[in-house]
Amino acid sequence: MAIPSSTFRRSFLLCLIVILATIAKSDASDAWPINTDPDHEAILMGGDKKIVFLVGPHNSAYGSVRNFVANWARSFEPGHVRTKALSNWRWGGDEVHKLITEPNEENKEIWDEIKKEFNDPDSNGVILGSAFFDQIGPSATYDALDVMKKIVEFLGVTQSTDILVIQHYRTPRLDQWTSMWKHADGEYAESTYEDWLCDTHNKPDEQAKRLDMLGAQTNPLGAAVAYSNEGWEVKLLETTGMDKSDINIVQVVVTQILQGYTLNGLIRKHEFVKNYVNEGDREFIEFNETETALAEELFQNRDCAYQTKLAAKIQNKSLDVLYNHSLFSTCDESKSDLYQMLVDNPEIMYSALLRQLKCPNHDVDFAGHTSIAQALGYEKQTKKEKKKAQEHLIQQTKKASSSSSGSGSLLTILQIIFSSLFAYQVYRINLSRPLRKPEPTTASNRGTIIPTIEMEEVDPESSSTTPIEGAVASEVVRLAASVGKRD
Repeated sequence: MAIPSSTFRRSFLLCLIVILATIAKSDASDAWPINTDPDHEAILMGGDKKIVFLVGPHNSAYGSVRNFVANWARSFEPGHVRTKALSNWRWGGDEVHKLITEPNEENKEIWDEIKKEFNDPDSNGVILGSAFFDQIGPSATYDALDVMKKIVEFLGVTQSTDILVIQHYRTPRLDQWTSMWKHADGEYAESTYEDWLCDTHNKPDEQAKRLDMLGAQTNPLGAAVAYSNEGWEVKLLETTGMDKSDINIVQVVVTQILQGYTLNGLIRKHEFVKNYVNEGDREFIEFNETETALAEELFQNRDCAYQTKLAAKIQNKSLDVLYNHSLFSTCDESKSDLYQMLVDNPEIMYSALLRQLKCPNHDVDFAGHTSIAQALGYEKQTKKEKKKAQEHLIQQTKKASSSSSGSGSLLTILQIIFSSLFAYQVYRINLSRPLRKPEPTTASNRGTIIPTIEMEEVDPESSSTTPIEGAVASEVVRLAASVGKRD
C-alpha cells in the first residue's frame, strides 16, 4: 500500500525535528558534563583545546576558587601527588586582570604566557581567572567582554562549546552589596555604611564607582546573558544551595566541573581544602529586618528581569545552574515592567538605597531620587516625581562630565601660563649670558639624570584571605580594590 506523499513529508519533517533537537540538546548538555563519579583520576576531556573563564564576580567566593586553581592547575610532578588534582589544566597567569584594567597597554608577556599554557600538549586547555571579568554592561568601568573575545580569537578557539564560564551567584543578594562596603579601601576603608553610600552623593567620581558596583559587580545575571549571547557555556553556582548541601565551593568547581582527581566526591589529597574568608569583616547593622527585606527584594527584582532571557538557556543547559536554591523563586510575571526598569539603570537602585538610609549625618538633597517603595512598586511616582527623577539623572551625568572637562580646561590654561613664563625666563638668561664655544660633553660635565621612581603596583587579584574551618560559600568574600572611573 502506497503512503500518501503528504503523510510521508509530515513524518519525515517530524523525524528530522526530533533528530535535530536531540543533537542540539546533546551538544549543549554533553559539552561540559558535570562529574557525578565520586572516584576517578584527573580527566583528560579530549577534543579541541578549551578555555575556562573564572569570572567571579567580586565578593562572591571568587578568591577561594582562584587561589586553589592558581596553585594547582599545572602538570603532574612525580613524587608530588598533590599536583594530580588539576594536572590536566593550566593556569593562564596571575596578571590576566591587567588586560582588562590596562586596555591601552601592550601586555605582551601576559599574552605570551596565556598562549604558552594553552598550547601545553598534556592539558585540556587554559584556565583564566579575574574578578574583573564582571565588568560587563554600560555601568562598568572597563570592558571585560571585549577582552574575553580577544582572548578567544587570540587562542584560535572556534567552537563556542569549547569555552566555559564559571560564575558565582551569591545569595542572599544583599550580602554581596554590603560586602562591597565591608571591603572598601582608601578613604572608606573604616567607614560606616552610611558614610560609604551617602558621602558619594556630592562626589561624582565616587558615585560612578557605586554605580559600577550596582550595575556590573553585583549583577551576575546581566553578565550571564552577555556570556551566553556569545554562545559560551555558563555554569552558575549558587552559594546558599552549596551551603545547604554542606559542600565547599572549591570542591564543586574542581571535582564536578573541572573533572579533577577525585575520591569520595572530594579533591584527592586536598580533601580538607577550606573556603577562604576575609579577616576584619564588619557587621551590617544599619537596617532592621523589614528594611533588610526591602533591600534584598530590590536586588531580587533586578535578577527577575533576566528570567525570560535565561529561561531557554537554562532549558538547553547552555546555562547550567548548580545548587539552585532561590534563583527566580520570587519572580512574578505581572511585575515584568517593574523588573525591566532596573536593567541597565543602576541609578534607580542607587537612589532607592540612598533614600532608604535617610543619610541623617549627611547633607543630601533627595529631590529626584526614587524611594525604595517606588522602586519596588509599592508606591506610585507622580508625573512631577518622574520628571524630577529624570532631571536628576541628567544632572548627575552633566555634573560628572562638566567636572572632568572643567578641571581639564583649567589644567591646560595653567600649563600654557607656566610654559610661557618658563620660556620668557630662559630667553632673559640667554640674553645676559656671554657667548662662548660649546664644551665637549664628558662624564664630568653631563647633566645629572634624575632617576625615574616606579611606584609599586598593587595587584588587585592578590588575596589577603585566610582559610577558616567551617566557612560557608555565602559568607566567602574576597578583598579587591574598588573600581572607579578613570580620569
